[in-house]
Amino acid sequence: MRRYRLNHPDVIQETVDGEVIIVHTVSGSYYSLEGTGAYVWNALLDGHAPAEIATAYADSGGTAPADAAADLERFTQQLEAEQLVLPDDAAAGSGILPPPSHPFSVPVLQKYTDMQELLLVDPIHEVDPQAGWPHRRDAN
Repeated sequence: MRRYRLNHPDVIQETVDGEVIIVHTVSGSYYSLEGTGAYVWNALLDGHAPAEIATAYADSGGTAPADAAADLERFTQQLEAEQLVLPDDAAAGSGILPPPSHPFSVPVLQKYTDMQELLLVDPIHEVDPQAGWPHRRDAN
């Protein structure tokens, strides 16, 4: 079963009032996930495979397992293509997957690029990734 992990340190994320906000610090793009997308994101980061998440939705009566599995496969491919998550087949689910609190809908990754210049200009991108703040990256 394919599992995923956050593409850390290039990606940071936080959940606020049920909405997941994701920032890709290398591209300057940021993303939003709500509803099914937020549930799936959090379950993926907890080490659950898309097939397990599809089963959780099917068990809650929200959708047919095959339909959810196909939609979640497309969604995880999109997350991977945007370099927000990386495959990590060694990851194991962190316990029992809680049931979804809402019916299944096709997860949607909202992508925003309107602040790329601002997100990429800040000094964080000039920091040496090994030494950290406040050491600047070599100009080489």
